Amino acid sequence: MIILLVSSVLYRLDGWGKDDRFLPFLKWPQWGGVNYTRYLIGVFIWAVTMNPIYILTYAIAVSFPYGENSFLRKLGNNFCWAFVGFVFGLASLSWGNAVFCGALFWFLMSWSNNQTLASENRLNHSWVEFLFGGLGTLIHLWK
Repeated sequence: MIILLVSSVLYRLDGWGKDDRFLPFLKWPQWGGVNYTRYLIGVFIWAVTMNPIYILTYAIAVSFPYGENSFLRKLGNNFCWAFVGFVFGLASLSWGNAVFCGALFWFLMSWSNNQTLASENRLNHSWVEFLFGGLGTLIHLWK
């Protein structure tokens, strides 16, 4: 369970912007995130599982960008989001987790960016990063 929480925090810390809250309900100082904390996810999973391959697989996985300036966005938002989620899930060395994470990230990003919904009905992006960072490592509960 600790892997999920730590991964959530590390994933969100990396994406936390200066004019952004860590999570919508937290009134922490809005000083912004700490770049490159996502790369520590693999290190932490290695420390828990004692499998050093996760340092490499998660470092590669978190290197794929999905923001507005991402080269993957040229292939379309849906492809970009599903691909980034798939690669993050694949870092766990499980095809099933890769498919789960691809669908999960696509769903969360679609909900967050859906322009047909009123802004109060869209998922706050801080939740996208926090939820995905943790749920993307859910498989490690069973390994």
